[in-house]
Amino acid sequence: MRLQKKRIKYTEEITIDDIEKAVKKLHIFGGGFALLKLGKKYVVRSVPVELDRDHTIILGAVEQEGHGTQSQITQKVGWDEGRFHKAMNFLLENEMVWVDDQAESRIYWFLGLVHQAEEQPSEQLASEVSNVQEPVPT
Repeated sequence: MRLQKKRIKYTEEITIDDIEKAVKKLHIFGGGFALLKLGKKYVVRSVPVELDRDHTIILGAVEQEGHGTQSQITQKVGWDEGRFHKAMNFLLENEMVWVDDQAESRIYWFLGLVHQAEEQPSEQLASEVSNVQEPVPT
């Protein structure tokens, strides 16, 4: 876990159980906080909206890379364009996804799932981040 790497060496290891307990305590702030399992990873949902099955399927489809194009995602999940846009528009409206229109095909970035940022040289990361735009309705 990234947090564990940043902590002092003499502290106890942070477990998934610790995170689950912490997220449950956040319920006093209102709905929206939950721990979602996406394949091998866990993501803390911190938006006050309810994700349906389609939203969760999209998040699972981009779990490894943290981003994807419409064709990549629809191919992975076997959806038509209409179902993809319905689910993606919800994620965009709730600012869970950023859009990158600089490439040949629009890339959807799921910032909570971008896991390689710490491992990339800062110049490369800065270049990639500078191409990402704020969410826009489609």
